[in-house]
Amino acid sequence: KGMLKEATFPGLHAPTMHKIDKFNLSFWAAANSDGGRSHLNLMERQRTKVWTRKAYAMFNDVLKAV
Repeated sequence: KGMLKEATFPGLHAPTMHKIDKFNLSFWAAANSDGGRSHLNLMERQRTKVWTRKAYAMFNDVLKAV
């Protein structure tokens, strides 16, 4: 029988998420922009990088358990 694993997806700082959504950015673009065109400052880009790493780690953990 199949195994079910539950995971809690990490949250991204809400104002940063709103900016990413407002400017229709991918998470890669948000994390790797120069801060000019995307309107994300250095801290917001860093938050996005950390969030992306945590999200991928969570996906890897879930997939390893299956």
